[in-house]
Amino acid sequence: MSFSSLQVVRQLSVDAAENNEGIFLVRDQANNRLLIEKRFKLFDIWNGFAQREIDILFQLRGHRNITSIEGYYLHDGTPDDTKGSVWLEYCDQGTLEDSINQHDDEDRKIPEPCIWYVFLQLAEAVRYCQMGPFNAPCPQWDTIFHLDLNPSNVLLEGEVEHRFGKFPRVLLADFGCSMRLSTQMENARLLEENPEADVPLPFTCDWQNAEYSPPETPSFNLRSDIYQIGLVIYCMIVTDSAISPNTDLVQGLWSEGDVYTAPLLRLVNACLENEPARRPDIIQLIQMIVSQGPNA
Repeated sequence: MSFSSLQVVRQLSVDAAENNEGIFLVRDQANNRLLIEKRFKLFDIWNGFAQREIDILFQLRGHRNITSIEGYYLHDGTPDDTKGSVWLEYCDQGTLEDSINQHDDEDRKIPEPCIWYVFLQLAEAVRYCQMGPFNAPCPQWDTIFHLDLNPSNVLLEGEVEHRFGKFPRVLLADFGCSMRLSTQMENARLLEENPEADVPLPFTCDWQNAEYSPPETPSFNLRSDIYQIGLVIYCMIVTDSAISPNTDLVQGLWSEGDVYTAPLLRLVNACLENEPARRPDIIQLIQMIVSQGPNA
């Protein structure tokens, strides 16, 4: 891909976010293909956060439920060059947040088979983040914690046939907050050698979306992403993509019992347990979705 052939079609984000300078829809004039461009803040380029996100995207490249990196550019180190961008595949049906808000505006509930489907696709994406092409934790795979799962970071594209029904392809996006296990282990080693070392505390992070942060914040673990999957599915069930700090998740969930089945509500409730050890791990979650979902 030649960067000179890219033309901005329109800006998708109105203002710069905490971890980017804007999101743009661009067209590759060489093949007329649409792509998403995320522009990095200079601070994130210089401190290595941009390179960390790019490395994670390349590690995850190729999974059907994770947005694919198509190219990137980071400054060449000269004072006059302060630019950095990553280009990602374009998803033509927007975000899950858009879909939830549309159903809310039209006073429609999201069909239960669709919710089970999204549930499974997000679980498969997180399983790949944690285990890669293996079916269990493996030393050859550097585990990735997403840490920013919310409806705006779930993209929809095209249409696929699934045993739960016919739905858009679901892709997990935005790995700007993501962490690798190797980084956390290295930070732990450095702090053990030198408690005064200027490195972040291992297995802690500054959550970008406080309303989606798990109860163990600022700590995180393998089941933190499980909690956030539960919150995304909760948003689909109540058709509201905004979660206020005082929301009673359990009450909100079971108030939908006349619309959705008990197995679905129970499984979401399990993901939203305050104690991480009480949540299912990713393999257990996938097994439960498959065994309890439609056409089980």
